[in-house]
Amino acid sequence: MQNAYLATEYILTDGPFDAPQDFSRLNLFGKYTSVMADNSKLTVIASRFTSKWNASGKFHKRLVDSGAISRFGAVDATEGGNTARTNVNVAVTKPLNENTFVKSNAYYSNYNFELYSNFTFFLEDPINGDQIRQKESRDIYGLNTEFNKKCKFLVPSRFWF
Repeated sequence: MQNAYLATEYILTDGPFDAPQDFSRLNLFGKYTSVMADNSKLTVIASRFTSKWNASGKFHKRLVDSGAISRFGAVDATEGGNTARTNVNVAVTKPLNENTFVKSNAYYSNYNFELYSNFTFFLEDPINGDQIRQKESRDIYGLNTEFNKKCKFLVPSRFWF
């Protein structure tokens, strides 16, 4: 017996802001399962997520009240970022007899993130602005194995309350 599933989602929008948000997001998900003749089971799951955007930014209400920017405006329209994540998981379950099985799974995850933000605008650097860049990339991987055996224990009746 085999089963396979695939799902996807894509979103694209500029939002209501004066400076286009240029937001896009893509999600992909797939799962494959196979049960072999000896009742061993193989499952593979993979997913991918990616997104990017230009943030509308933060602003002081006084700027809107004074007419310097609109309600949908931005002091610094260069804020934004991008992120991506990839996950893969492979699991195998192998029955040894009717009461015992071994289950193993291996996984890998890759994550990337980059964010541009400007909390103080032009407070420290009145010419270029105070924008900061946060960037991170990480890989996570591992392996788990489980040995499972059903056991029956006989408890003498004198221990029952």
